[in-house]
Amino acid sequence: MKHWLCLIQSKDCALWTDVSFCNSLFFFFCLQVVDHYADSDIDLRLYMVMLALPLVLLNMIRNLKWLAPFSMIANLLMAAGVGITFYYIFIDLPSIHDRPQFTSLHQLPLFFGTAIFALEGIGVVRELVILLALCSCLSVVCSS
Repeated sequence: MKHWLCLIQSKDCALWTDVSFCNSLFFFFCLQVVDHYADSDIDLRLYMVMLALPLVLLNMIRNLKWLAPFSMIANLLMAAGVGITFYYIFIDLPSIHDRPQFTSLHQLPLFFGTAIFALEGIGVVRELVILLALCSCLSVVCSS
């Protein structure tokens, strides 16, 4: 019973962590879309509603077999994004002495949003480790 209490508390913490991370990243993503299409008269909240609907529908998929193609597409898009980012980072690289050591305070929330996005994977891995440790069916197969 003690293990289930730990699991419930851990799930609650992971839920609040995921909700807060995803909300901040969703806001930054919508803000970037609005900044890119600044000539349109559509409000930021309308963009958020339009982008939230497909995300909510995607999160309602519970069968991993149906979710796997979306995961593959996400991995390919992530790899393409990393490749494009590296391309723009290393093309025409200026000297270190020409770069500012600190940017403005206006850019600080974007930094924290990016750092939180990078740390979100820890919550997912932690939950998998807890579930695998408590799963009694794996003790027969993976016993040492």
